[in-house]
Amino acid sequence: MKRLRSVTLFITIASLAVTVVTATVAFNKRALSTGRVGSAKESQGASPVVLAPQAFVPDGLPIVFSDLNAVTENRGDNKQAFVSVLQFQVVTPGSDQLTSLNLMVFEFDSEGKLWRVDGWVRPIDLSPGKTAEITLPLERRLPNGNRLMLGVERANGPARQWETDFADLARSVAAATGSHPLVNTAAKQGQPAEDDSGASLCANGYRRALALAQAGDGSGVTSYTCNQHERSYQFSFNGKVLVR
Repeated sequence: MKRLRSVTLFITIASLAVTVVTATVAFNKRALSTGRVGSAKESQGASPVVLAPQAFVPDGLPIVFSDLNAVTENRGDNKQAFVSVLQFQVVTPGSDQLTSLNLMVFEFDSEGKLWRVDGWVRPIDLSPGKTAEITLPLERRLPNGNRLMLGVERANGPARQWETDFADLARSVAAATGSHPLVNTAAKQGQPAEDDSGASLCANGYRRALALAQAGDGSGVTSYTCNQHERSYQFSFNGKVLVR
């Protein structure tokens, strides 16, 4: 088996020009699950307000999240909240076996504006009655008042696939923060499909970023990175309004 090369793509978008800076081989409508916020390190003095992460699963997706927990610590002189990982459990309430999940973590500020999206394609061996433990690495600062929302875009299995339009998912997650009216979204069933990997993972991740850039207030993507080896990608905005 050939060893996967680690590929990192970093794309910065300014105004209408898209510049590739570097490419280096680098819950069920509004079903919210609130977890614990853990501390990996005791802070001195007043601690920043860190909101417990929440989860959103579109209607029709055979997934239930539980025990959602952001592992945080306070770093620096101003005790900035720093999130190292997101931990949770997942089960399927139906009779289908699942082999992979497309997972997203959205970061919103206190006004419901979107700042960042992290995505992963994660293989999973999940059958009825079985619980899977998942850890998603974040390793980033979390400003006071910002919140993390876990979402699932696609569940794949040997017999069928469930998938939600990504832009619809993002708007639904934004509404589920409580800052906006609810937005209905539901997953569609189809034939099982091959999971994204390699260059297609990065290309499809960037396609999602552009889909959100065209939604809401129209503000563009400020950065995009992709790691083929980790099967993950992330992109950011300068406080994007998805729903009004």
